[in-house]
Amino acid sequence: MANGYAGAILRINLSTKAATTIPTSQYEEWLGGAGIGAALFWDLCTDKACDCFDPKNVITIMTGPLCATGTPSTGISIMQGIGSYTYPKTWFTRSCSGGHFGNMIKMAGYDGIVLEGKAANPVWISIIDDKVEIRDATNDTGDMLWGRDAYETQERIYMLMTENHHYPAWLDVANGSTLQRPAVCCIAQSGENLGRNAAITSNGGGSFSQGGFGGVWGSKNLKAIGVIGTGNVEVADPKALLQARIDYKENWGYNIDEPVAGARLPSPGNGDPDWCKIYEPRHLVGCPGCMRPCRQHIANNTVNETHCGASHWYITAREDKAIYGAQDLCDRYAINTNDVSFDDTFKYLLHLYNRGIMGDGKAIDSGDFPWEECDAGTYAGAVAYMEAIAHRTGIGNDIAEGYTRFAVKHGRFDDDTYTGLLCSMNYGIINHHTFTNPTWAMCQLMGDRDLNETSVQAVPTYIEGQTIPQVLDRWVKKMGKYANNDPYMFDVSWQKPDGSNMARAKATGIYSESQARLVAWERYWCYGWMHSLGVFCKTAYGGGHWFGGYGPEFEGFTPNVELGFAKAVLGKDLSLDDVMDIGRKIFMLFRSIYAAQGRVRDDEVFSKFCYRLGDPFLECYEDAGEGALYAAAAREGQSPTRKNMAIYNGSAWELDNNADLFLDWDAFEEWKTKFYKMVGLSETTGRPTRATLDSLGMGKIADGLQAVNRLG
Repeated sequence: MANGYAGAILRINLSTKAATTIPTSQYEEWLGGAGIGAALFWDLCTDKACDCFDPKNVITIMTGPLCATGTPSTGISIMQGIGSYTYPKTWFTRSCSGGHFGNMIKMAGYDGIVLEGKAANPVWISIIDDKVEIRDATNDTGDMLWGRDAYETQERIYMLMTENHHYPAWLDVANGSTLQRPAVCCIAQSGENLGRNAAITSNGGGSFSQGGFGGVWGSKNLKAIGVIGTGNVEVADPKALLQARIDYKENWGYNIDEPVAGARLPSPGNGDPDWCKIYEPRHLVGCPGCMRPCRQHIANNTVNETHCGASHWYITAREDKAIYGAQDLCDRYAINTNDVSFDDTFKYLLHLYNRGIMGDGKAIDSGDFPWEECDAGTYAGAVAYMEAIAHRTGIGNDIAEGYTRFAVKHGRFDDDTYTGLLCSMNYGIINHHTFTNPTWAMCQLMGDRDLNETSVQAVPTYIEGQTIPQVLDRWVKKMGKYANNDPYMFDVSWQKPDGSNMARAKATGIYSESQARLVAWERYWCYGWMHSLGVFCKTAYGGGHWFGGYGPEFEGFTPNVELGFAKAVLGKDLSLDDVMDIGRKIFMLFRSIYAAQGRVRDDEVFSKFCYRLGDPFLECYEDAGEGALYAAAAREGQSPTRKNMAIYNGSAWELDNNADLFLDWDAFEEWKTKFYKMVGLSETTGRPTRATLDSLGMGKIADGLQAVNRLG
């Protein structure tokens, strides 16, 4: 394999300290990223039902074939294995991170890394081109990394790998020279202490956050991986690649002179909150090759590269020091903000405190922990909160298990997932954009984690002069064979509070075969396109740029621009359907892994509040009294005034918001049967069948499931 691939996958056994390689060509059928990572896990994990902290758990970190080639915004790397976060079972899952790490892996000569076993004592891995060392991370005899936070760890690894080199001078290393600092991924004290909400920090603001892989690294006694690569990646047609970049920028890059409101073409740096602008000097920073950088580098290093959830987790803060200082804490302590957030849509712990349920001597006895400081939004409160979780001291020991396990331990789970106070949708995953249009939620349930890459939810209302049917027709024609030219995939008709619209919901709406088709399409798209071909950045590419640009028709660049990049790099004339075919196989491989881990149909259900009517106008998490409707906003739906969801009433299309949408248990169970049948899973168990796997050329996977009696 050449053209887009480094050609080797680095395999590291932490138990034996052996470093070997696997030819990437052995896994060419899986394309890259999530596909190759899942296939490696299947082949190398001897007990796929093992506990996440068991040394038998295999962790992969993979790049896509477009990474490190100059293709814009494809430097994402994807980590996979059995995560520690979900409840009650821990599933095979994935997490992505941007930054320089993926590019450095490729330039060092590897398409990815496999981690097996467990080190006897804390270690870290140094990769400088083809020189791989498993080094002592202890404080007594080693490099003094264990016990440090993520920022301290990265700074020390910079010094160790470069022998305290002074930039910007050239650094001579194993096979060449570089001006780049090492790319470092590391855990902090949260991961060392096996926190289930522990993340892995990568550079300033990037991280592998979802899945709880920080705790998994800690269980393997792995502190960090540092990489310096001085090589390059061959591409089939460099001239065509350069021209594709130019065309992409000219036709779909941000036009500062003619910005278009709502056209999904954000300005560079738009992802950072406005308050970052008070700091000067500052400049935009992005992953290598990016033409739409989403972060900011600030001279005083405050809130450096902070992005998305990390920028607003401490919503109670009012003073500058707390607002700005708290932003770095999640990265410094390497903690997943989505689980520990005090965001205004999720204040679970503060509500327990404010309602007198948690506190010193209360039903949930938190001792002398200063909840009043957190409630007031002081910087001292943020520090106390993060340090308690990272070091697992006091009530922080329970919070480090994740909000869902916290609620279970303290007897709150059943009540709080009935009312919606604990917004845990399924598998213990804290909610993130998972209703109003339920496609996101359904994809999450049929997968492994928060979707976070969906592309086909809201109708692009900025397209003037075209009717809803015309827009939907344009959409489905671009989406390939798995869309089957079915506009009803976008119909969000539901049963309504009185059940009067159930027939429509089952015929073309959220319980229909059309909705099953959309969820299947999204799974194939995610696994094949977004996470294997690219791996594409969600900020730059979203879940596909079907509409956008500055032309009169708002013709988005997907899928033609991505396929143009792929052809220039790989030399292969792939089509969207070709990649979606691979995505279908990867989806079935994921489902096979779940089956091997014991998942069955009865596991694929939502929490109780998802089947109850919510009040879209009730303030989020307002205590309206016993028996009252919970706030629909608890599911982080959209506002009740924003209408961009397509509804077919039987004769015409209209736009609505569905902010009070909830699921009907029986109708949803019927929908699951439709989905399983459509994709080729057992309607009884939800597991892959022999016939389906054989038809996809996955007979060896079927043999593996049959050996453990877990075929569908």
